[in-house]
Amino acid sequence: MHAAFASKLCSLLTNIDCLCGHLVCRTCLDFLARSFADKDLRLREEAGGRLKCPGDGCFSTPYPQAELALKLPEDVFELLLDARKEVHERQIRASLEPEIKEIVHRRAAETKLDAARHHIHEILTLKCPRCNQAYFDFDGCAALTCSSCGTGFCAWCGDDAGRDGHNHVTSCPAKPPGADRFFGTELQIKAAQKCQKRKRLCDFMRTLDHETQDKLREEMRDDFEGNGLYDVEDANVDDEEINRADRDEHWIDAPELGMGDDCLLYTSPSPR
Repeated sequence: MHAAFASKLCSLLTNIDCLCGHLVCRTCLDFLARSFADKDLRLREEAGGRLKCPGDGCFSTPYPQAELALKLPEDVFELLLDARKEVHERQIRASLEPEIKEIVHRRAAETKLDAARHHIHEILTLKCPRCNQAYFDFDGCAALTCSSCGTGFCAWCGDDAGRDGHNHVTSCPAKPPGADRFFGTELQIKAAQKCQKRKRLCDFMRTLDHETQDKLREEMRDDFEGNGLYDVEDANVDDEEINRADRDEHWIDAPELGMGDDCLLYTSPSPR
């Protein structure tokens, strides 16, 4: 009786069985565990990362981890743990992938918007065309000289005119008819500056997709209005429609300042 009990106990300590009663010896269990750890990750995923009974048609649950830890050599059990860990890590990555993609997409859109905002602020800031030193006022002569780099540039069109802008200013196509050879009135200069900003802003907005354009119009409306730029047209609208829409939105042309249909100034909307 004692010998039979000892034999049964030895069997329990070295062999493993499933709920269906399929018995696997320790040698086969060792081989089964090593083979499972070496399987392709996809196959391990199908098994949930857990070692199961190899019996044909067996639907038992995986072997308990505690029992495997008891009956397998330590190094083999570690292989099983690593194999299961790899499955879990892949499952976690897969579950997070949609969220990660959304975050990446959102950050890319935010980065694109930030870059566009920065560029628009650059457009709306009067500055030297060569070194980008900002300026706010001058003495009336449209031939300007940068206080930072010494570049000559034109107040009418904003272009770089080399060392001295006087020759350019006398024949600048952006200068309104009837303006002085070198000087302009405050109203004339401001009108020309608005025209500069509007043209550059419209050219830039045409390079952006519709979604980005719409967000910028909404977010930067105060910046546009503060610069006399009530709105910026859609990238796919032709110039004739733009000018018609501008008039509808209370833009006015200023022919006496040389500002024709291609460059309209904004006046505050009248009450509706």
